Amino acid sequence: MMQLPSHRALQHIAIQAEGMRNPRWTSLSLELRRMILQSLANVLTSKELPIAIYASVSKEWQSLFEPLLWQKLTFRPWISKSNFQGFREAIRSPQRSLIKTISLYLRMEEYLCHRCLREVGGQHTLIERERVLFENLEELLSILALWTEDIPKSGISLELNGILAPNAGDRKWVSKRGRRRCVHRRSPAVLDLSAEIRSINSVVRKQGPVEVVPSITAISISPTISWSCSSILLFHLRDSFPCLQQLDFEQQLGTTQTFQQAIGNRAAFLIADRVPSLQRLSIWESRSKLISEAQSQSDSEEANGPAAVLQTAVPTSFHLKELAITYVIDARDFFSHFNFLISSGEASPSCMLERLVLSCQLGRLPVSPIEVDCLLVAASQAAACMPYLKILEVWSPGIGEGFLFRYEVRESEINLTMAATWQFDIMAWQYGRGYKTLRAWEEVASRHTYRRFNCAIESIDAVALPKLYSICRGLKSDEFIRRWRSC
Repeated sequence: MMQLPSHRALQHIAIQAEGMRNPRWTSLSLELRRMILQSLANVLTSKELPIAIYASVSKEWQSLFEPLLWQKLTFRPWISKSNFQGFREAIRSPQRSLIKTISLYLRMEEYLCHRCLREVGGQHTLIERERVLFENLEELLSILALWTEDIPKSGISLELNGILAPNAGDRKWVSKRGRRRCVHRRSPAVLDLSAEIRSINSVVRKQGPVEVVPSITAISISPTISWSCSSILLFHLRDSFPCLQQLDFEQQLGTTQTFQQAIGNRAAFLIADRVPSLQRLSIWESRSKLISEAQSQSDSEEANGPAAVLQTAVPTSFHLKELAITYVIDARDFFSHFNFLISSGEASPSCMLERLVLSCQLGRLPVSPIEVDCLLVAASQAAACMPYLKILEVWSPGIGEGFLFRYEVRESEINLTMAATWQFDIMAWQYGRGYKTLRAWEEVASRHTYRRFNCAIESIDAVALPKLYSICRGLKSDEFIRRWRSC
């Protein structure tokens, strides 16, 4: 494999090669030069290194590196508002067809209670945060609305990212007793949520309707953008994205109050339900072990949030092609409600899902084989009503422990895989206790004629799971469920 020099050395080479006056470079064959430039381009894009200096070396270098400059445009409005003005002029350029991703960075104020890991702040803080998000998003969309011709076939992906203010998001370790006694933990969250919703409504009414932007086909929300703020705001703006096909939400659990997260989650599913063009939805909640312990002690009124989300999420899944939910809804609850809607006739028996990825709490799975069977039987009943299903994955995260189940339809075979950190009695599962489960999945697979059915039970080394989400590396849908690797 060719060893490339360091970034500083590459900069020196680029400057020396300016004008193609470097005889060592021009003496190389055209094919070899293209190979070197392509290798350099791969390094620059993978490590997100600056590309502009290489595009200015010569026409040969410009032809390769200039398209890379246009593929992803990043805006940081708090640094310079002229970025938007320059983009307004560039949108008339022929190079606009090269744009694939637009990343909007916002400087977000965030106040975090170090005792209970909840976000606190006055109504002024909420209004200011949502005003910044809405105004910058509105200005960007007003420019993109001018783009009505030569839109790339794949559309444009919009990334909403945030940079927290100094000293924001600093989490200190606090004992469980200290978290229970925190005044923010005992106070209801509805007041803050009501203020947030009112502030969003007031901002939207004040600014007026937003332009329709058909070029946006994918939206991704990073963990640093407020979950409830972004999802409720996008619900207001849903009519501005008539061609939206993909929506990714990611949230670091603990940065907002639990009830606010439930409302934000529900709003995300409502967006999916109200946008007919949407085909792919991914919702990820990342949590640390400390935050998981704090979350398990949530107040009873906050525990009603997931039930409302469940009643919205499951009906929405029927018209999606791809759906991934992490932590927001447990796989057991999803399959149970899905099967209830089918059996009661409240939902159409036809489901468009091709890919479904769900997480579930380990609970008693390691010590109760019956619970494993109940989970997989419920999953098979749901899969039987998904005629287009190509891959179904259910996984449980953990440090030193984990569980993974996969049903995958391939071109010539259908693979059923179950893996865990604990030992399964394979003979008992295939011919005894788990016989009913296996037969249920064989019946699901029987609709695909002339394809071989394979079943495998594997063991996961506990040492290979040093982090909470290490098991994600074993998922075929890892890239789908986690867009922002900072989680």
